[in-house]
Amino acid sequence: MNKEEALRIIQKYSLNDNPSKDDEFIFVEACQFLIDTENDSEAMVNLGGYYYEKEKYALAEKYYLLADQAGDKWAADGLGFIYYYGRVGERDYQKAFHYFSIAKENGNLEAAMKIADMYHNGYGVEKDDEKYKAILVDIYGKIKDTDKLFDPYPEVAHRLGEILINEGHKEEAINMLLKGKSFIEQRIRYNPFWGNFIVCRRTITLLYQVIEFDEHHFNFFDLFYVFTKPHTVKLIYHGKQYIIESFYDEGAMRVKCDDKYYKSVENFLATALFDNKHTYIIDYDEYYYLEIVK
Repeated sequence: MNKEEALRIIQKYSLNDNPSKDDEFIFVEACQFLIDTENDSEAMVNLGGYYYEKEKYALAEKYYLLADQAGDKWAADGLGFIYYYGRVGERDYQKAFHYFSIAKENGNLEAAMKIADMYHNGYGVEKDDEKYKAILVDIYGKIKDTDKLFDPYPEVAHRLGEILINEGHKEEAINMLLKGKSFIEQRIRYNPFWGNFIVCRRTITLLYQVIEFDEHHFNFFDLFYVFTKPHTVKLIYHGKQYIIESFYDEGAMRVKCDDKYYKSVENFLATALFDNKHTYIIDYDEYYYLEIVK
């Protein structure tokens, strides 16, 4: 392997919506090659992100720290998330605030949003909801017209939308949440990362607190709302009928479909297959029909 080949492998992997185990293996090898031969901080961040998505947080921390020490401006954000959520032990809000502040100064909007959350919750800093709102308003002003799916529009939308609802600005909140819903659903189709499903759930839950749910026209992601209670939903896809059910078990809402059980709605949406296609792919480019069974 040489530098040019390694870069081609990484670029190809970044465009692969459904990488195989072999694709992942050669991607990791290519990143490691660039680290070993070039001390490439971008490859370190790539590996940090890869391991974070795989929930191998100790490895994610290792590569983010290497990148940070190499002067990479994107590594601080990853480290902030690791310490904010306690991915490698106890939560460390002081470390999280430190790294998020560095990332914010480097123009990272997600880091700015997490700093806002820290002021909102009083995590590592004195609770200050005025700063929380001010930071969100500032971020929103920078991305309100964005068409880039990986900008943190939906993350900001459900936070700022909740503030607007509480202040009586319902219509403004609804428009923001509808766009946020569209954004996060499209993002999941490209990247079914577990964190995106959490943002999707929060957006949909808040949206249907302020608009009426249409039982006759809804998509797979709306199951986050439908399955807040035990329900039965019929799916018709490629001429076949499936029954999807939600039910309580051990204090949690589970999902069952064709004798297969899923531990949560997120787990169902991320892993269920119909004609060898995931739900989030079907929702994007296939005709299907969902109906609540009375």
